[in-house]
Amino acid sequence: MSKSRWFVFWSILLAVVLVVPALVSAEVRRGGIVRITEGRQGVLVKNFNPFSPTALQSTLGHFYEPLLVSNNYTGEIIPWLAKSYQWSEDLTTLTLYLHDHVYWNDGVKFSADDVLFTFNLGRENAALDRAGIWQQGLVDVVKVDDYTLQLTFDGVNIPILTRVAEVYIVPEHIWKDVENPGEWTGNENPVGTGPFMFVEGSFTEFSYSLTRNPNYWRMGEDGLPLPVHRRGAVYRGYRQ
Repeated sequence: MSKSRWFVFWSILLAVVLVVPALVSAEVRRGGIVRITEGRQGVLVKNFNPFSPTALQSTLGHFYEPLLVSNNYTGEIIPWLAKSYQWSEDLTTLTLYLHDHVYWNDGVKFSADDVLFTFNLGRENAALDRAGIWQQGLVDVVKVDDYTLQLTFDGVNIPILTRVAEVYIVPEHIWKDVENPGEWTGNENPVGTGPFMFVEGSFTEFSYSLTRNPNYWRMGEDGLPLPVHRRGAVYRGYRQ
């Protein structure tokens, strides 16, 4: 290929690389309906219990959220319900600082009591410790104040952050009276801090709908609440 043709080729390629992202960005729409296929196949069984191994896909993340998010591709630990964290000098105590403006979708304010309660469920019952954090050196969890907790480990254990990120927090005021949390089937309209809420009466053997949590605590880069919508945004989960 001649030099002139090579120049034209690379010029076109560069233009595509620069223009396509801009076009994609310009076409991003807010609102509407997102249809998502469930990971498992077969008839849907209504199970939004975050401690159950057969919970529906939307349970974790859509309803219940963790303190931290672990990016498996970059290794980055992203603060979530915890706005920040800090290790002690000897790297055995992890202090978590929580957001103070988070509410459960039933209007009750989220606090360190919910986090302490969730961790203690796993401490008392290994089946509820789905992250396995109590088997990985965690020896104690202490509430410092309404929005601060400390996790103490039996040794230096910085990689444990990825396990902390797998603990999904449940509301104490809902779960404290549940006799068997691991097998509870009464969690039909989950109370969570997540961006979505279950649409009552929408569940069938083939689909169910979620709608946005109007009081979700996170803000988008544009300063608007997430998930943002212009008309009723509804999530649908399917199994085929």
